[in-house]
Amino acid sequence: MCNFKQTNNKLMNLKNLTSLLFLLLISANIFCQSNLDKKIRINVHVVGLQDNEKYYLNSVNKAGIDSALVNDETLSFLYHGEPNAFIISTKPDMGSDGSNKLLAMFISGEGDITIRGHADSLQNIAISGSKVNDEIMSFNEKIYMPLRNTLNSIPFSDTEKRDSIENKITSSCKTFIEQHSNSYSGLLILYQQILNKDFTEKEAKMLLTLFEHNYKDSYYFKTCIEILDNVKQIEVGKQAPNFSSLDINSKVVTLSDYKGKYVLVEFWSSWCGPCISEMPFLVNAYNEYKNKGFEIIGVSLDTNRDKWKRTIKEKNLSWTQISDFKGQQNEIAMLYCVSAIPSSFLINPEGVIIEINLREYQLTKKLEEIFSK
Repeated sequence: MCNFKQTNNKLMNLKNLTSLLFLLLISANIFCQSNLDKKIRINVHVVGLQDNEKYYLNSVNKAGIDSALVNDETLSFLYHGEPNAFIISTKPDMGSDGSNKLLAMFISGEGDITIRGHADSLQNIAISGSKVNDEIMSFNEKIYMPLRNTLNSIPFSDTEKRDSIENKITSSCKTFIEQHSNSYSGLLILYQQILNKDFTEKEAKMLLTLFEHNYKDSYYFKTCIEILDNVKQIEVGKQAPNFSSLDINSKVVTLSDYKGKYVLVEFWSSWCGPCISEMPFLVNAYNEYKNKGFEIIGVSLDTNRDKWKRTIKEKNLSWTQISDFKGQQNEIAMLYCVSAIPSSFLINPEGVIIEINLREYQLTKKLEEIFSK
């Protein structure tokens, strides 16, 4: 969840990006039309912007949804779709390197949006006009981030305390969903939790019924149903679907070649912030257990080969890396019903899925359990 402060006279902090906004950006397809689609105007007035500088309105699925040149410190964008997460930057992508200046990130609602601030203090940019943004950011500021910060302060070795806080986070999300069943914000949080597999199938379906009256024709409602239906084919206890692809050296890699070992199939991308933040944990796990029968196959949803290879080198990702460079249409990701990244599947030596989406210390704990026998 992105750590933005609540808007409407409160501030949005661009420096603290957490999982919600990234999940929405990397997994949503705002261009699936429905009767909930709206034409939304985004009006920007930021003191200090330079005339004729070009900015883009982006989501990961659709770079350069609209563009505008600064005129008298103002910009104006237009899009047609359902509420979603967006980024405004000087390049038609969501990267945040030095060459791509970020102006604002936000979740749209069903009405026009106004963005105001000063170029010298973008962390203080204020966004108004989106009830969805306000509700999610308020939840983020008052409930989610305090719990997340508490979790981050607990040593990975203290699994009992960490599990307790993670359960509180899931419970808080459930409460928010129930209290916002008449708002798109509740559906977005439910979508996130379903992607994370934080609810059982039964829990998720019960919560989804809360939105059936108002949002059954929306992209997110339909996608939640699709995910819940598809995930039955890819679950713990099922045989992992076999696949083949080319690695970084253009050699064929096939999952079945790894039978006899524990394999973590890790879906990621060089443009995915949460993916990159988890890489040090994977590096440590791989270095500790690679000589004991543990392997990782990194499946990238990149489209840029050079950036993919550069990231692998910079992050010291020494395990097998494959990609077909089809982005969201990556064939292996589609085979495994991956709707958001990072996503992972731990497969035993017999080729059976034994864990899904083990994050950070959870993976370390599981590997310790496996290899201490």
